[in-house]
Amino acid sequence: FDKGKGKSYTQNQQTAARFAARANAAEDVFSDIAKKSADMGGFGTKIGKTFYTQQGRRLNQATENMISAFLRKESGAVISPKEYENANNNYIPSLNDSPEVLAQKEQARRIQIEGLKQEGGGAYKELSETMETISSEKEEKKNKTDNREVIFSTDKYKVSVKSGD
Repeated sequence: FDKGKGKSYTQNQQTAARFAARANAAEDVFSDIAKKSADMGGFGTKIGKTFYTQQGRRLNQATENMISAFLRKESGAVISPKEYENANNNYIPSLNDSPEVLAQKEQARRIQIEGLKQEGGGAYKELSETMETISSEKEEKKNKTDNREVIFSTDKYKVSVKSGD
């Protein structure tokens, strides 16, 4: 968190920034699934149809990530089953939630995320910038790899293939 910019952050700011980033990433998953489910009768329908699919696993991971980001910051200790259940009921979309309840839960998540971002202060901004840089570098590297030419030859054949074709 001190990339030579002359800034240093408290342990609390760094922790809040990491939890905010985790919760924000989980919210992106919830939003993505909600958008994809709009044509399938709503979020609850999508959850029911994808519980054991890749989307269901994404949803489960995002749920775990968000709840632990919210509760670990508050408690700093082991999350009790009751605390987990309460957080799940308060923040996480479930099968029978009405559109109004889904909106309330989304608002509750966003309030928590914004609070963590504010608590993280400049550390959150720096972490976000670092993650964007890493993502851009990975995408750039992937694009370079995808565009390379691969040549395969034997005694009879010579094949030239451009990756991505």
